[in-house]
Amino acid sequence: MDTKQKRLRIDDYDFFLFDWDGTLCIEPPLRRLNKIINPFWRLKKRRSRQVNPNTSNDMIRPEHAGADKFIYRRGAFEKVKEYETGVEARLADISLLLFKPRLREGAKEVLEKLAHDSKEIALISDGALYRIFGEIENLGVLEYFEAILSLQSINRLKPDPLGIELMIKVLGAKKDRVLYFGDMVDDIMFAKYAGIKSVAVAGGFQSYYRLASYNPDFIFKSMSELEKELR
Repeated sequence: MDTKQKRLRIDDYDFFLFDWDGTLCIEPPLRRLNKIINPFWRLKKRRSRQVNPNTSNDMIRPEHAGADKFIYRRGAFEKVKEYETGVEARLADISLLLFKPRLREGAKEVLEKLAHDSKEIALISDGALYRIFGEIENLGVLEYFEAILSLQSINRLKPDPLGIELMIKVLGAKKDRVLYFGDMVDDIMFAKYAGIKSVAVAGGFQSYYRLASYNPDFIFKSMSELEKELR
């Protein structure tokens, strides 16, 4: 499939799910390095990659009852601050101070366009909840999100599709009307295992050619290129 030639028509979709680090926000080099060398992070990722895709259409099981409580909806975002521990809050504050997160060029315009067209936008990320929430609030884009889920909260990182399944359940979405945007191979597989379409945006953690080799439904070289496509 030549994904490069495939046109993304936003009218074909109602729900737009985004990754944060590397996709909408520029990821600091030290955080990227941590993903590569941190043995605890690598262990969590290895476990999440052991998901059997043949069971992905039935990922929400009785043992997951109540897991959707970790999805924070618009109007209740202040509850995020009740979730964090003192250590998490201090680490998040230090991260904001040291790394000074920035949105990728074109990211805010993409969110504005989708919001203007009355699309529902949500965030699903491997990142720690309190840190992500602080960055979103600090960068002035919190208003665009209908819901936020940190996969660390449910201990099931990408590409295990449970997070998408829970978000679709909470938002009442139809899978054929949902897109997931990410900058890594795990994001593409995350969407595939959940049975929804993927949009790969290069320029974050992994290259355009590596992302293309995993056959996302749509692929863009940058967030700015995606923004132009949505005009």
